[in-house]
Amino acid sequence: MTASIVSLTALASSASSSDVAPSNDDVSPPLLIVEFYAAGVADDEYVVISNSGSCELDLQGWSITDGEGAIMFGDSPPLQGGGTASVSFNSSSFFSAFGRLPDYSVDGLCPCEQAEVLGSFRLADEGDSIALVDPCGVEVDYVVYGDAVPDYENWAGFALPHPRRGEVLRRIAGSEDTDSACDWLHFREFKYGYSEHRPMTCRIDPGCMIAFVSPDCSLRAVLDQITAAEESIRLCAYELDSPAILNALMDARNRAVKVRVLVDSSPVGGMSSDQMAGLSVMATQGVEVILIKGDLREGAVKHFSALHSKYMVIDDETLIVLSENFVSDGLPRNEVFGNRGWGAAVKCPELALCAAAIFDDDSRRDRSDVFDWLADERFAKDSLAPIESDATSIKGMLTPLTSNFSADATLFVSPDCSLMSPFLCGLIDEAFDIQIQQFQVDLHWDVPDRSSTSLNPMLQHLLDRLRMGASCRMLLDSSWFNIEGNGEVVSSLGAVTSVERLDGAYRMMNERSPISVMHNKGLLLDGLVCVVSSNNWVFSSLAKNREFALAIRSAEAAEYFARAFELDWNPDTSAPTLEAPVDISVASGEWVRLSLECFSDDRHIVEGLWDVGCDGTIDARADELSFLAVVPGVVEIELTVIDAWGNMAAAVIVVRVIATPASALQGPSPHPLVGLALPPMTIAVCYLTYRRLRMHPGNRR
Repeated sequence: MTASIVSLTALASSASSSDVAPSNDDVSPPLLIVEFYAAGVADDEYVVISNSGSCELDLQGWSITDGEGAIMFGDSPPLQGGGTASVSFNSSSFFSAFGRLPDYSVDGLCPCEQAEVLGSFRLADEGDSIALVDPCGVEVDYVVYGDAVPDYENWAGFALPHPRRGEVLRRIAGSEDTDSACDWLHFREFKYGYSEHRPMTCRIDPGCMIAFVSPDCSLRAVLDQITAAEESIRLCAYELDSPAILNALMDARNRAVKVRVLVDSSPVGGMSSDQMAGLSVMATQGVEVILIKGDLREGAVKHFSALHSKYMVIDDETLIVLSENFVSDGLPRNEVFGNRGWGAAVKCPELALCAAAIFDDDSRRDRSDVFDWLADERFAKDSLAPIESDATSIKGMLTPLTSNFSADATLFVSPDCSLMSPFLCGLIDEAFDIQIQQFQVDLHWDVPDRSSTSLNPMLQHLLDRLRMGASCRMLLDSSWFNIEGNGEVVSSLGAVTSVERLDGAYRMMNERSPISVMHNKGLLLDGLVCVVSSNNWVFSSLAKNREFALAIRSAEAAEYFARAFELDWNPDTSAPTLEAPVDISVASGEWVRLSLECFSDDRHIVEGLWDVGCDGTIDARADELSFLAVVPGVVEIELTVIDAWGNMAAAVIVVRVIATPASALQGPSPHPLVGLALPPMTIAVCYLTYRRLRMHPGNRR
């Protein structure tokens, strides 16, 4: 697997380069149009040309024309071989989007080189043609898009699809110039202000990686990292309303830790009231809260579609990547009931600084899509922090794993690392034993030309591997909002697997499971590589959204996550077991304390039902029953226990109260249990919470 990660890194590094690879000057023209922004929102169109030759080239006398006007290059420094030159109509907007000035400006408002506009050059939103003309008047390159009719002497086939507002069209780097749309159709989307972050692989030293899962131990693991912060915390979230996380961030701020929070302004379903209150309270206490928010009507283009990544950077040393949002059902206090998700923390300054740089670039204040929460209409200065729910005494099946051996970790950032196809395809292509947990999978995707659909490429690569002898198990979420789409995937893959006799098994999450939502986006490959990711298997996640994925090459981490996978894959059908009959003798005047410990279970016992006197009436729902034995006699108590999957077992506990001289003087009593004391019904509360989650699952993406 090392080879596959390294090769994929090399591929992405070459494919994501902003420079066009040098070509043979005798075959290709020395200059090419490599990028343009036609559907701008603030008169901020731009064009980029590239010198595809190996020698520098004087641009004087060259021009870019749309047939109605032209941009003319004057006396300026030569363009180096392999170099690019950007020409912008709005230099301040260009600087805001990309954090740098264009090479040439036509507005005369920046200290860069100037280009002259002749006629009425303007790229039409719906369609136009662009030609690059040499000083002798020869068109050396040509591109046509949208509704414009191609000049078929210069262009082959159909025009490029017309760009959406805020979308940039870009030539495939290093490709042969065929003067056709094929030179331009990437998998990923480029938005105005786009980024290009390549995969990064680092060695993780022993003891410097922590793996954890939701609901079992994720909150503990994340809180430990926040509590350990000494200098800085960067937290990027699609959703953030966990009271425990919010309080921990404010505690860190009170310790003089610099805390910055970056959130998406418009998650599916909108921000929860708890999130709005929590962000407001943090902002008033000095936490820097930043929004990614695009409004085309106001000239603000989101430089990606959705901020869907869930990660933290602690002290520029530790990177934490999760599948779960920072919300109560993703990082629950209850370690039995909640979302299933995976997370990993790696102490690695190189990866941490890389993620910090991405955070800082995405949250640059001069970007048009970056806003301060304090200026948002939803900010409320007098907000109260959300109230934390009580934790239960039941611990999860899995505790955080701290690595004993070294590992390799590769950070993949979306959409950047999926230039021509989803980055996950390269990982799948190297594996023979594949296990997948996914929240949301679309069977068919829109292809880049937006005129047809095709099979989800990751499913296609998966089937191709199965046809080569690989095996696969895939477990998908079965919540009501995913039942149709995920069900179609399970049915379709199952049919192909059956007909072709492939080694694949596909299931929806069992409805009896204590896991309320299969929110994970995880992969296990050959028992050696585990992928902790925020990427759903849908087109927008890989091609449009900001997402983080960490591919960890570590057998011990893969074994850890495999245990969680098995707990979900194999339904629990075993009822709790009575360890030994319970027959207790106590002296009158003593306290009797009964618990669920007389039963054991292979998973969790989550509720106890107590029927005092075995009369068919449940007197208490609790994990413990206490009473003062006063009057001699015998009482039978039926205890029914229920595990997390709903399996039940029952036993009768016999309590014999033996008379003492003091009690013998007392008169008869209608019942030997006097002073019955019931503890807080912790387990019952947990169970009812679980029932509410099952009936009303949160739409957390």
